[in-house]
Amino acid sequence: MKRILALSAIAAVLYGCDSSTPGDEDKYVAFNIVTYEGTSADGVTSLSYQVINDSPLLTLTCRWSPDRELTAGTRLLVAYSTDTPTESGSVNLLQASLVYGGASEVSDKTDSIAGSGTPLWINSMWRSGNYLNLDCQARYASDSRKVRLVADDSTLDDDYPVLYLVNCAKGEDDMSPYNQRLYGSWDVGALWSRPTVMGLTVIMDDANRGASEMTFSKQSE
Repeated sequence: MKRILALSAIAAVLYGCDSSTPGDEDKYVAFNIVTYEGTSADGVTSLSYQVINDSPLLTLTCRWSPDRELTAGTRLLVAYSTDTPTESGSVNLLQASLVYGGASEVSDKTDSIAGSGTPLWINSMWRSGNYLNLDCQARYASDSRKVRLVADDSTLDDDYPVLYLVNCAKGEDDMSPYNQRLYGSWDVGALWSRPTVMGLTVIMDDANRGASEMTFSKQSE
């Protein structure tokens, strides 16, 4: 069965929960941001992910063919049922959603980028392998939205290169009572893998904790 791929991610936290009831195929339902690796000719899709930091790479396989063309490396938020939530193996895919992100950008105009967006209510931001992942909420926007992660060109040779997390949306209503749950994942491997880099600093406008930056340090992991 094909599942709908939509940019609006499902509203769910990223953990496994016991959902066993009579007739359930599997015991656990898990939610993870994963990398689409490809789909074979017979309709078997491979997905991979790391739980946190440099934990082992896990590979999931499922009987599912995307309803649109996806390139290998596309990041997805997936929900699936399984008996082995912490291991590689075959799973029953329940839903797949596109997330914001891609490759992190580099710009020499971050002075104009800083402060150009609107706040995000950040639930969590974490690194998994080469990716920085985001779970957040933002005011409802009736038109297009961009959530960008932009590296400051002038800091690329620093111990801690600086990146800006920016939320820009058209049709965002200050008076709207509705929030949207958003997920993002950006590939920062080119920066993180540099031997001179000790970590990354992300500048943000976090309406949840009032935070203005978050640092991901190799030493602290």
